[in-house]
Order: sequence, then C-alpha cells, then structure tokens
Amino acid sequence: MNQAPTAVSGRSTRSRNAPPKVPIDLETPIHYIIQYPRTLAPQTEVQGELTIFCDGSRIPRDASGGAAIAYSIDGKWSGKIITIRRGISDISVAEAAAIYEALKTAVELMPGKYRQLTIYSDSQQALHMIKRTRDLKGRAQSALTLEIFKLEQQLVKQGKEVTHSWVKGHHLSLGNRIADNLAGRASQLSIQRRQARAVGQEVRRRQAEAGEEAARQQHQAPGRSDRGDSGD
Repeated sequence: MNQAPTAVSGRSTRSRNAPPKVPIDLETPIHYIIQYPRTLAPQTEVQGELTIFCDGSRIPRDASGGAAIAYSIDGKWSGKIITIRRGISDISVAEAAAIYEALKTAVELMPGKYRQLTIYSDSQQALHMIKRTRDLKGRAQSALTLEIFKLEQQLVKQGKEVTHSWVKGHHLSLGNRIADNLAGRASQLSIQRRQARAVGQEVRRRQAEAGEEAARQQHQAPGRSDRGDSGD
C-alpha cells in the first residue's frame, strides 16, 4: 500500500533564483524522447499537473550508480538518465539524485503551464532524508538533500504545489517501468564513462612521461655542454 504523499507548502512569491548547482558528481543528463503506441499513452494526465517518476540504480561490484526520471506531456513520454562520476556507498544517493533531477526539470517546465508537481519514488529512505531536511528548514543531512530543499522552495515561492509520493519498486505503471529501465542504463553508462576517463588519464600520463623523457634525452645529447667556452 502506498504511503500518504508528502506535500510541500509555503508562501507564494516569485523567485528569480537560478537552479542551484549540485555539489556532487552528477554528470550532464541525457534526454530521451520515448516512443510508445498510443494504447500505452498515460491515462492519468491531469490538466495543470506535472507527474515525474524517479528511480536510481547501483551496481554493487564497483559501486557505480545512475539515476533516471520519466514524465509525460500531452501523451508523449520523455526520460532523462544521469550518470554519477564517482562510486556511491548507498543506492539512496542515486534515488535522491533522481529526485533532484525531477525538481530541476520541473523548474524548467512548470512556469506558465503547471501549478502542481507530483514526484513518485520507490525509495522510502531518500524520501525520508528529504522530509527530514524540510522539517529542519534546510539543515540537511547531505549536500544533495539541501539542494533538493532549495529547488522545492523555489517552486513553492512561485506558487507551485510540490508533492512527493512513494510507489512500490517495479510497479507496473508505465512511468515507473520507464524510469526503472533508464536507471539501469544510467549505472551501466557510469561504468563506461569511468572506464573511458581511466583510459584517458593513462594516455595523458604516458604522453607526459614520454615528453619528459624526450626532453631529458635532448638535454643529455652528445656535444652539448652546460659549461661556457674556456678559450685558449
């Protein structure tokens, strides 16, 4: 059974703040336009409401993590995957990263069209951390939950209603399935990007060593002397 949704409330004022920069190693999201038959188009879109499904993924063998979101506008699904540069100790970090990306996306999409945002996540731990940060008025347990709090407040100050709701993992709803699938891709892509960075670093290291060796050999070439002419 789903938990009761958590709504975020506050005074309605206009915010001119730009979306904050998250101080963890999230990389630039990859945006997908997802094609589905019209029979699979969402039947629950409500005018004035934006619904975003979130999911995170972690591969235990090397702690690679990724996050994803999925949302539908006018019956057309979009998704974003977010890779995480460094390994993560707990999947709740990836789950919170997905919620952060959902809020960033909402900041871009909501003005002038939506008045209500509903975010679905299957991570009770991530939702609890976010609620605790909100209850403590921004005194966050982590830098990521602090940035989530700031984005929530930015939307609230614009007169938007923000609601977080738990959904059972691997729920059969289309949005949840899309987010789950994309999150798996994100963690795999995190591995690939990390491996590519490691290869690039090794290539640069070898190039630097080769350059130093060439300079050393040139300096020690026969006939070259650091001493001045002695004269007759």
